[in-house]
Parts: sequence; structure tokens; C-alpha cells
Amino acid sequence: MRHRPGLVDLVRSGGKHPMVPVLDYGGLSTGEAALAADALEEWRALAAAERKDRLEVSAKRQLLPALKLLGYDAEKARPT
Repeated sequence: MRHRPGLVDLVRSGGKHPMVPVLDYGGLSTGEAALAADALEEWRALAAAERKDRLEVSAKRQLLPALKLLGYDAEKARPT
């Protein structure tokens, strides 16, 4: 998916927003920045999907990056 440069690129590069100081991603490792940017990109794709088409989007693809940001490794989780 093509997009305008913005928050996802800022996060991926570990940059700092020029107008919103709290959006400073300089403290993230390269891996953390990539994970956060990937999660944002997936959520952006979900938000851009037509409402009727959102059920067709892979929940696993959308949810796993967000869970990883929270410290959960859901790929290894086993249902109980």
C-alpha cells in the first residue's frame, strides 16, 4: 500500500515530530521502530478498508503486530 510520508515513516526512522514533541521515537531500537511502524501501517490499512470489507481482513495479520508492541508473543500462544 502506498501512502504519503507521515507518522509511519517517522516511527520507522526513529525520528521526532517537529511540532509534537511527545512523538519522539528516537529511543526505540531499530527493531522496535520497525515493529511499531508495521503495526501502525496494518492499522492504517484496516481503517482505510470499507466497513463491509473489514471482516475480510486477516485478524491475525492486523492484531499480532499490536500485541507484540504490548509485549505478547501471540504466535506462540496456545488456545486453552
